Amino acid sequence: MRSPAQSAAATWMRYSAAPARLDENRALLQDALNGNLSADVVQRPLTSGGVRLCLVFLDGMAGRGDIDRFILEPCQRRVSPLPEGEARADELTESVLCVDDAEKIALLGEAVEAILDGKSVMLIDGCPCALALETRAYEKR
Repeated sequence: MRSPAQSAAATWMRYSAAPARLDENRALLQDALNGNLSADVVQRPLTSGGVRLCLVFLDGMAGRGDIDRFILEPCQRRVSPLPEGEARADELTESVLCVDDAEKIALLGEAVEAILDGKSVMLIDGCPCALALETRAYEKR
């Protein structure tokens, strides 16, 4: 039997670049993380600056208190419009999110790897990349 990571790797061979459409990325991530992890995958849709976002993480690996305080609340307070394209990710990282480690990722395989490693991934509608955010709340080995 293949592990979720192996299944995800096979899926990403077909979908290497993250499309800029939020709904498609959500479906691809859910499909790749399906199986034993499906009950633990949390997809938290929200809007910031008029742009649809979705935060994806594994329940029990990411710190919900930190997610609420440093990601969700700042995003929901943002009312001014976010710029177009990849500049949306830059603006979120520089002016909205209160996370010290935010990395732009462009491949869906990188998103799966980050989620399985305990990070949260923010999908951004209309943006060709996503953000891998440090939200791990478990003891690293």
